[in-house]
Amino acid sequence: MKRRDFIHINIAALGGVLINNHFSYAQAMEEISQSFQYVTEQSGYDLIINGAGLSGCFAAIEASRQGMKVLVIDKRTSPGYDITAKRKLWLNTAGYEKWPDNLVQLFFPEGEKKEIFNNQLGTPYNSSIENETLLFAGSLKKGLLRSLLTNNIDLLLMTDVCGIISDQKRQVSGIIVACKQGVYSIPTTRFIDASDNNSFTRRLFGQSYKPSKAGFVIEIQDAEYLNAKYLPLSSSYGLSDNRLEIHHGKKSQDQYFLSFNFPVETDNLSAIEQKARIIATQISKDFPLLAKGLANAKLRYHAQECSYYLDDYKLPNITLKDYICIESRPIEHSYNSILELIQNAQDIIIGKYKKKDTQKAMDIVYYTGGKSKPFNTSTNQTVNECGYTLPLTAYPIKDMQLPVINNNLLIAGGGTAGTAAALSAAEKGAKPLIIEYFNDLGGSKTMGGVTGYYLGQNKHSYILALEKEIRQTAKDYNIAVNCICRCFHSVRTLNRYDYSMINGAIICGAQTNGKKLEKVAICVDGELKWIQAKLTVDATGDGDIAYFAGENFEIGNTRMYMTQNYSQWDLPFKSKNAPMQTINKDYDIIDNTKITELQRGLYLSHYESFFYDFYPMLTVRESRRPEGEYKLNLIDALEKIWFKDTIINAHSDFDPHHFGHSEYSRCAFLLPHSNQITVNIPYRSIVPKTIDGLLLSGRGISQTHNALQFTRMSADVYLLGYATGIIAASIISQQKHPRDFSVSQLQKEWLQNGLLFPNQPQEKLSAQNIVNKLIEGDNKYLFKCCRKAKQDVLPHLRKAYKKNKSILIAKALAWFKDAEGARLIISELELLFTNEVQTGHPQQYFEKYQADNLYWKINQNIALLGMCGNPDSNRIINQILCETHSGGEKVKASDAYNKNRIDLLLIPYYNRILNLCFYIERMPDPLFITGLEQLAADTNIIGYQTSDYNQTRWRLYGGLLELSIAAALGRCGSIKGVQTLIKYLQDVHSDFRFFANQELSTILKKDMKFNYDKWTNLVNTEKDFLNRTTPFSKEIEL
Repeated sequence: MKRRDFIHINIAALGGVLINNHFSYAQAMEEISQSFQYVTEQSGYDLIINGAGLSGCFAAIEASRQGMKVLVIDKRTSPGYDITAKRKLWLNTAGYEKWPDNLVQLFFPEGEKKEIFNNQLGTPYNSSIENETLLFAGSLKKGLLRSLLTNNIDLLLMTDVCGIISDQKRQVSGIIVACKQGVYSIPTTRFIDASDNNSFTRRLFGQSYKPSKAGFVIEIQDAEYLNAKYLPLSSSYGLSDNRLEIHHGKKSQDQYFLSFNFPVETDNLSAIEQKARIIATQISKDFPLLAKGLANAKLRYHAQECSYYLDDYKLPNITLKDYICIESRPIEHSYNSILELIQNAQDIIIGKYKKKDTQKAMDIVYYTGGKSKPFNTSTNQTVNECGYTLPLTAYPIKDMQLPVINNNLLIAGGGTAGTAAALSAAEKGAKPLIIEYFNDLGGSKTMGGVTGYYLGQNKHSYILALEKEIRQTAKDYNIAVNCICRCFHSVRTLNRYDYSMINGAIICGAQTNGKKLEKVAICVDGELKWIQAKLTVDATGDGDIAYFAGENFEIGNTRMYMTQNYSQWDLPFKSKNAPMQTINKDYDIIDNTKITELQRGLYLSHYESFFYDFYPMLTVRESRRPEGEYKLNLIDALEKIWFKDTIINAHSDFDPHHFGHSEYSRCAFLLPHSNQITVNIPYRSIVPKTIDGLLLSGRGISQTHNALQFTRMSADVYLLGYATGIIAASIISQQKHPRDFSVSQLQKEWLQNGLLFPNQPQEKLSAQNIVNKLIEGDNKYLFKCCRKAKQDVLPHLRKAYKKNKSILIAKALAWFKDAEGARLIISELELLFTNEVQTGHPQQYFEKYQADNLYWKINQNIALLGMCGNPDSNRIINQILCETHSGGEKVKASDAYNKNRIDLLLIPYYNRILNLCFYIERMPDPLFITGLEQLAADTNIIGYQTSDYNQTRWRLYGGLLELSIAAALGRCGSIKGVQTLIKYLQDVHSDFRFFANQELSTILKKDMKFNYDKWTNLVNTEKDFLNRTTPFSKEIEL
């Protein structure tokens, strides 16, 4: 290879290698937001590459350099699978002197140095020991992803190619893909298969894919003096060559990687993956017996997937034109082999692939097993997600000849709830089939790294027993007490019973017969399959099965439709030589039911995470909430309602991971981390309202946004999953429909064995008793009063106020939209605000959400006046508004945990401004425009629309505040508010775009459907909205 040619390709990749943890969010978002912006349904892609391993990424970069529009697709959550997912984090040093600087920066970025604690490293690149150079998985994942984005290459992760489309001349014209949002067609003029061992091509053209051998890598800590290359083992472990290969770790001198190979006799990759993990733990159990240096060693992590070896790598005859394979065999990489991959990419692309302007017809679909059918779609509309149009069209799979797997009970999702449901169902003899995206069970507590508990019933006897078993497993098998130990414990426990499991499965559809769920569609390693079960448990956490089956659902809150923020945790490493670094990070809000949002979330974690590594799973706290026979609400939770069909309890404080939008939060009744309570969950909340043959479990049950904040803790999710599994087994054995099943007998059993806690009768206060307490001045009864039904308590309040002009009665009336006592609230507000002006609001005020402090007493009165709707309060509200400002810059927390909470880095007057907006949008008046526009000019408040803001991660809640001010302005008839709303139509958050478009439609009485130009033209030509008020009204959010 000519050195200048090699440098040329890496100059194109330069933007992707110089990254660190503090790379500005504005730059990251600019690169991310460019994805999918230049491809239309008509033009499609010039090239689609299946597989984001090194070969696929290098080919994509070269094709982009040749002027082609390229899409890379990978079923995993990160690129670089041949090194990162297989955890082969070493290179032979042969050829290192040939690498140019840009390639060095891709593999060894400057930012990783602060995470290295191994003082034995030397040349080359201060990352090597003897003839091996050591790698960080995070560095490569981060660098490869940014290399793709900065080269204008589109990337779809967690997506699998499952079909090829051609024209009548057998020329490639498109592909079929599966993802958690569904099955889609994408147009392209060329296709490259760079999947692992080209497995997709082998299956597509009818060749069997049966490995003869598999390889696996485990990562250990607290090892010493393992200087040999190999460690011989006895034949009892069942390894191919009866030995472990030993590789040093880069993080710390006590870190090592041990790799082994073992023979396989099946084409069931899920079984092979589980066998690898069983062998790994058999080895770790015997660490002290294998070598002196392993006496104190612990298994810390292992590869996400095996390497697969074939006896015959010959590819089948490819009968389609413009279809190419790049060989992707499992090898031990060296510097030279990486250069060869780049050269191979150039050889394939240069001079052979050029940009084409014509799109070929889509006539025939080819899919696994050499099958084909005519291409047809029920719609020609491309996917549009709140104004973002993607070159994807929904593709129906109903008439495809797909294999069908039959099973009585399907557990969809092997996360926290799904694993528990599978275990309890298996204990009852139901023989469940688990389908799970990852190769390991456990969900957020394993693949997401959230191994601890925050509240929930973490002292429940079942949870205590579970944790004790996990610790004992860790001790017995020399595993660190972390996610890997939990994964192994789950499988080890399930292996006592009869069950089956399909790993690596993307749930991508469902088929119903009337209102009965009939089949669930999955994609596994490029092959679509149907699962037909008598009963399915939707434990996806996102309500995926319920959604595909057609059940109604809600997502987010009822004002801005925002969900809680999500996290992606860094992989921790702590040993005697390496200190623990902060690993938990809230990143952003995403609506993971949308393709663009899920991809954006995956991209962002690559920019923000550790170079050492990060967990593969986004820990999404909130997604769909399917509609059920009963919707659990806030009053149910706070009043601790016991249902006749209660099946499990949950326990938490109010934890929305932000400040809360509802009336209860704005009135300071329901502030974050207040109201720690036990909640009872009824069976009807896990029974879908319209779909039969389906149960819900985990966090994706029928409940309101506010109720979710009390039921989503992992201990409670596990317990609900366990109860759901028993119910599912009982429904099958009794041959009942879920909605006809009675849980009364199970409830009795669970009350006896301690799974379910008994009803704790609450003090029953009549409406009159509560009103009497308010007259006596007992402030704690105000919240109780506001939880009563309006028709029950309002007559008592009105009668009481005529006799006693109590401030608490006045506030209760205001809550129920009665302004009779507004004058009293106004007077109190005037006094409180005068007091605040005299004492001052601290410039370094850090929000601790204390309802009884002066700041929140004022906030409460502002909100209550907004709810009662008395225009006499406009004067004092405007006075407060005109004297309100940001309070200065955002205030940082003093402790490490809260410093990583993006919802707590706020300007001092953040919640005051939100409450003013809460009032003004309900009582809009041109009087407020001056004060609001003053806020909208404050440099600490404006500029948070994503493309403009230049800080990392921390722009989200600034954007929410700016949007709230804009909505209040727009409803008062201000052009500035409307212009800001239009600006947010170009924000990367679909929630913000949806809210902005909704507000514009309400204010301007038209809907331009997210079209920035059309909205701009409308505002420039029609001025009727100026100084026209648009009041906001909604039901109280429960």
